[in-house]
Amino acid sequence: MITSKAAATIWRGVEAAFTHLRTSGYDLNLLTALAAEEVPDFVTDAFRSDYWKAQATFFTFSNGRWFKDRDADVAGVVLAELKASTPIEVGQELLRRFANAARSEFVRLAQPLPWARNRTMRALPFE
Repeated sequence: MITSKAAATIWRGVEAAFTHLRTSGYDLNLLTALAAEEVPDFVTDAFRSDYWKAQATFFTFSNGRWFKDRDADVAGVVLAELKASTPIEVGQELLRRFANAARSEFVRLAQPLPWARNRTMRALPFE
């Protein structure tokens, strides 16, 4: 389970990886990276507004509140798409996908440092 402290760490990674998220409302790179992690469109649509809406959306994943606040049809589609049975399980899976997307995009933008060629960043494992 990803704790609220871990979620905050992941969000800081998202902020660092997508440097234009705050100024441009959302960053196309964010949506592209999330698409690569197969985050459903219903979820990425919540990141098309502004930074604060994106942050608020992100922090409702771990307790499943984002799904409970949506209508039953939308929640059902997301649960089915992620093959999960509970909103909390889906939220945890989405947090993992966000962490992996942030890691991938950070590595792409930062490029490996010369002294760190033998170091790698691993994806969070699936449970």
